[in-house]
Amino acid sequence: SQIERIIKYSQEKKNPYYEMIANSNKVFFYSDLNDFQKMITSADLTILQARKLSIYKKEIEAATKKAWAQVHLGLINEAEKQLTDIDPLLSKLDTNNDVDLNILGLYWNTYQEFYNVQEKDKEAVSKGLKSLEYFSKIKNRNNRTHRLIQAYTSIGSNYLFQSKADSALYYFTIGKNLFDFNSFPDKKSLAIIYSGSGMAYSIKKNYKAAIPALIEGINVSKGKYPDIYNTSFAQLSEAFDNSTREDKEKYRTQYEKIKSDIAINNKLKSVEMENIQKATDKNKVSKYIMDYFCGTYFEWCSLFILQSEG
Repeated sequence: SQIERIIKYSQEKKNPYYEMIANSNKVFFYSDLNDFQKMITSADLTILQARKLSIYKKEIEAATKKAWAQVHLGLINEAEKQLTDIDPLLSKLDTNNDVDLNILGLYWNTYQEFYNVQEKDKEAVSKGLKSLEYFSKIKNRNNRTHRLIQAYTSIGSNYLFQSKADSALYYFTIGKNLFDFNSFPDKKSLAIIYSGSGMAYSIKKNYKAAIPALIEGINVSKGKYPDIYNTSFAQLSEAFDNSTREDKEKYRTQYEKIKSDIAINNKLKSVEMENIQKATDKNKVSKYIMDYFCGTYFEWCSLFILQSEG
């Protein structure tokens, strides 16, 4: 790849700075792919090189991404130590600089995720608000808007998990309104906002508002984010069952279409899984037969095969 060529060229020219930058780019590349093991490997190389060059910004950034990867690999203790170890370096960052503000926001966003995966939503909100504080100060409008959408979406989700519907809707609504100024494609955040808002309205038993929000969540997540898609449909079914006759009639066509799509999709998956199981069972039988004949009766089996081939 291009990054690997840059690394090789940097090593040949004995230029550790560009090698560090290339490894740093690899961290973000693997982050987009959710390849957490390779994220950690690339982050470790970046951290090592950044320390040698005394470039603390890259060290903090790489260490933060490493902690993110550890969180998603279930290495909670290791992630906490990583975040604690780099905390003293944060004071070196300049809160009037967009790059530094971005790093600070990502650091607290990672801490938020650290509590998210442990379902400690109160703690997650406090860290999310810290993240929001730094992202709000970014001067570049496009970058600021992109980061704020993700921050508002995350905090809204934390409040939703606490069943604090009004607080969740407050943050989801701000995040949704920011899409009018957003130049980055972020379908996942939009799907979470619609789906989360629908769930929050359902908690308030406002099914009239919940149904269209959940339908939008389903439309945005379809074919891209199956977890959001399936959760949204489950919530939609509940909201539809509890809604008034008038609302049922208003949204019946859309609801039935979604139901039909899911039924077809589930049927296709069922057939696919059945075919995989048949192939697996066939392979197991073949392996058993081969193991039996070629194990206990190896010489006879070999002779039989040679005769057959002859």
